[in-house]
Amino acid sequence: MTPRTRSGVRSNLLKVGRWLRAEHPGVGDPADWTRQTCAAWVAALDRMNVGDYVQRTVGLKDRVGKPLAASSKEGQLAALRRFFTDCQEWEWLPRRFDPQRALATPRSIAALLGPNPRVIADEIWAKLLWAGLNLAQEDLPQTRSGHFYPIELVRAITVTWLFSGLRSDEIARLRVGCIRWQHQDAPIPGDSDQVLARDVVCLLDVPTHKTGTAFTKPGVGEPRNGRWR
Repeated sequence: MTPRTRSGVRSNLLKVGRWLRAEHPGVGDPADWTRQTCAAWVAALDRMNVGDYVQRTVGLKDRVGKPLAASSKEGQLAALRRFFTDCQEWEWLPRRFDPQRALATPRSIAALLGPNPRVIADEIWAKLLWAGLNLAQEDLPQTRSGHFYPIELVRAITVTWLFSGLRSDEIARLRVGCIRWQHQDAPIPGDSDQVLARDVVCLLDVPTHKTGTAFTKPGVGEPRNGRWR
């Protein structure tokens, strides 16, 4: 794990320690944990609010007292799963339970996990679109050695993001030949020299990755509330 990830795991484990001291003072050693202790922690975490069992509340502002987000609960459980899995694999602790099962994310939390898209105002989207379509060399940052990436690559990635809405990791996985054109349910070859119709659809074939399957996404259409149909 990266240093930042390790720091986050450590902070999550300290939160578990403060909960143990308050609710289960007799469980002071990780070797004392059982499946019942895991179940008690999962249940308590599901009821926790922002600011509970933390060292300081600076930076939390008005969020103190509000229910924890599903992603925060999943992060807490993932940190504790990693901790006990490592301890058992390195034989620092006896294997008294399976962390992947005893500390699994409940369905009530997993059902709330997922993307939370933000609707972009039309005027802001218009500015983004204009800036992307008029991107020039002088708009890019540069080092003493010059520009890090060629302007053609930056323009291609910019247009791909504007007209497809793909995430950065999805754009990075695109391969040569991933574009297919379609008009009125009829495919159009990519090397066709005919003038494309106004309502033609550009289909992007996004390949599979370690946690998801391959999918195809349309990339051209009318903008509606910051999105493209």
